[in-house]
Order: sequence, then structure tokens, then C-alpha cells
Amino acid sequence: MNASSDRIGGFVRRGTPLSRGLAGLVASVPVLLVVGAIAFGAVSIWNGQSERYADEQYNLRRINAEAEQARLYQPLREAWRDYAQTDLSGLSQAGEPQAAESEMRLRLAGLFQRFGGVWETSEVLAAQLEPGIERLRVESRGRLPESVLTAFLESVETETPFLFIDLLDANRGADLNGEAALDIRLQVSSYRLAESDS
Repeated sequence: MNASSDRIGGFVRRGTPLSRGLAGLVASVPVLLVVGAIAFGAVSIWNGQSERYADEQYNLRRINAEAEQARLYQPLREAWRDYAQTDLSGLSQAGEPQAAESEMRLRLAGLFQRFGGVWETSEVLAAQLEPGIERLRVESRGRLPESVLTAFLESVETETPFLFIDLLDANRGADLNGEAALDIRLQVSSYRLAESDS
């Protein structure tokens, strides 16, 4: 046997410590793969548990913070509720949504008449519920003398309970009592405490 056949791959001589070490390394590859897979699985499980623990701690801190915030703001909520139940707040004091909507329709009809106009109709639009507040909406149509439009709109928005103009459509219409007039379509909102229903 020549010298070259004593070499593994032409570089390492058989029977030497180096060749034995390489053989042991090759033989241990499956063991290393199994150990690596087990270690990877263990690390993945540990990371998953760490993430769950972190999520649990975050949720616990959030719940505690919300409870503390509710405790701190409770007096403010009570003060707001007390204020909202006064005429000064500008909110509707009607006990039921239907009563508040009827109040809005009557008020708009009265304003058209007060300013020398003609009220034609009012239609209740869908109410919207917001946290603690109910938004009531009404659309009203009528005719007004052009000269009183600004005063009419100021009365709508500045008298209590406040009405907020969401839409105003004014077009030149037939004269009213010999004066230039406008056909008016008006959508307004009013607000009331939703808690008053409970």
C-alpha cells in the first residue's frame, strides 16, 4: 500500500490523532443535531412562556391602570353629570328621546313663525349613541324672509337647549308677504345624557 492510500482525502494520515478526531466529529453529527433540536425546542418554549408572561403582566398593568383612572375620574364624572342636568349645559333635559325630538320639532316650528316665515314639516332622523351622550337629529323645512336668515340661525344655535346646525340648504323661493324669501332645509342636532334613560 503506498503512502497516498494511508491518507483520507489525500490530506489526513490514517491512524493519527487528527484522523481519529475527525472520525469522532463525523460520528457525533447526528447526536449534535438531536441535541440542537432539543435545545431549539426548549428555547422556543421558554420564549413562548416569556411572551405569555409579558402579555399577562401587561394586561394586569392595563387593568390596574384603568381601574385607577376610573377611581380618579369618578368625581369628575359625577360633577359632569350634575352640570349636564342643568339648563346651563345646553343639553336637552327631556327624559326620553321621543320627548327631546318633539321638543326640537316644536322649537323649529316656533322659530319659523317668530321670524315671519312659514314652517312646513319636520322629520326625525336616526339618533346616534355616543359614550354617555345621545345625539338627536331633526330635519326641518320651511320658508323665511331673506332678511331674517342670520337672526334665525343665531336663535337656533344660541338658545338653550342648544341646537347645532349640521346642514343648511337655502334657495331662492317665491316671495313671502311681498318680501324676497328663501326655501330652507335645515338639519339640526341636539344632545342629551343617555344615562337619564336608566
